[in-house]
Amino acid sequence: MAQLIYQETATYEVPLAVIKGMSSKTFLWDSAEAIDAADKGTYLYFLGDHDGAGDDIIASAVKRIRHYADTGHDIYWQKLAVTPKQITEFNLPLRPAKTKKEEDDLKFQAGCVELDALPPDELLRIVREAIEEHIDHKALKILQTAECNERELMARIAGNLPDIRRYLDGGIEAG
Repeated sequence: MAQLIYQETATYEVPLAVIKGMSSKTFLWDSAEAIDAADKGTYLYFLGDHDGAGDDIIASAVKRIRHYADTGHDIYWQKLAVTPKQITEFNLPLRPAKTKKEEDDLKFQAGCVELDALPPDELLRIVREAIEEHIDHKALKILQTAECNERELMARIAGNLPDIRRYLDGGIEAG
C-alpha cells in the first residue's frame, strides 16, 4: 500500500512517512525536525484503518510531533482515509472492532474498515487532491513552461555538439 501511495507523493516531491503501530520517538523526532527545517506551516495527512487503534495512533503521533517541533508555524493534520463518508460512498466491507476500549466500542459499533478496502484509484485520487490543494497552479504552469523551454534549448545544443566540437578544434570557421 505504501508503494502505491508513494508513486503519487513522489510525483509532487512530497515526503511519505509510514507509521505502523505506535511510532518510535526517533521517527517522530526526525519528522519534527523536518517540519522545523521547512520553516512554514505544515500539513500532515493520515491514511489508515477506520478503527479505534488507528485513531489512537494518529492522535499520539500528532501530539508528539507538535511537542518535539520547535517551529513558530502551525502544524495541521487531517485523516484522509478511511472516513465514515468513504465507508458509505464505496460500500466498504465492515469487520468487528478489535478494541477493548468502551468508547471505541460505541464509536465503531457499526464496524471497522481496513484501508486496503478502499479502491486503489480512489486512494490515489484522495492523496492527489490533498496535495494539489496546496499548489499554486499559476506558478506551477510558469515553472513547467520554463522547464519545457530549457529542455528544448538543451536538445538544440545537444544536436549541435558535433559542430561545436569541430569549431573548438579549429575545423569550422565562425560565421
